[in-house]
Amino acid sequence: GPAPPVNDTVSATVQDASNRTLVFYSLPYGRSKRHWLAVNTTTSVPLPGRVCSAAALVCQGRQYVVVAFCNASFLAFLDLSLASPTPRVLIGASTPGYHEGFKTDARFERVLHVASEAGRSSLFVADTLNCAVRSVSIPTLPGDFATRSYLVHGYTAAICSTVPTAILYPGRLFPVLGGTYFLFPAGGGLYQLDAPTRSVVQVLASSKAPAWMPDLSLLQSVALAANSSALVLAFASTSAVLAPSQQRCDAGFTSVAGGA
Repeated sequence: GPAPPVNDTVSATVQDASNRTLVFYSLPYGRSKRHWLAVNTTTSVPLPGRVCSAAALVCQGRQYVVVAFCNASFLAFLDLSLASPTPRVLIGASTPGYHEGFKTDARFERVLHVASEAGRSSLFVADTLNCAVRSVSIPTLPGDFATRSYLVHGYTAAICSTVPTAILYPGRLFPVLGGTYFLFPAGGGLYQLDAPTRSVVQVLASSKAPAWMPDLSLLQSVALAANSSALVLAFASTSAVLAPSQQRCDAGFTSVAGGA
């Protein structure tokens, strides 16, 4: 059976469609078989490396988990419908780089954060070292050649140039409303990804954050407040409430709700 949960060995956690808790463990040193996946603490699956990010996925009625191994430039997946799932390459290659394309053509850098999109067989990927937010579409089954990557946002993808439109080093993707929106930290502040429209906007500039709030790169979770009018940003030792603000439209423009 799986080793007992030890908090300092947990590298990633995710819930699948059956509300099972998937916990990835990784011992920093010691015996062999140091990395494994525990499913509801009843099933243990050995892994070839430490997992830094994971996302649950349902495709054609089967349940999968997509993983980004630490310091790897590809995404892998496990078929949780099998008794003994084995990691297989989803997309990318062992050679880092940047290129949008099908499974064997796409190239990623070595720091990746993944999150599943609500109601679709697709993923969002924060490709940190390429300064890009990308999506991975799975039109058939995970691992099929038709699996493809697309650029969602990153005017300076693969360059990371400090121009006003650039998002520098996007980090972990935090889903809101079941994966309809995602919040993620990056150089310069906190950003929101609107999944249906594939649009990205800044919701909090680093310069506007209070001095007592930890760096946004240390963000551990994002949740809607009880009245759904604000977001609660949780850090290791404190929390902050992010409330929306209003401002007048530019001259000659009208808001969606009407008026200025």
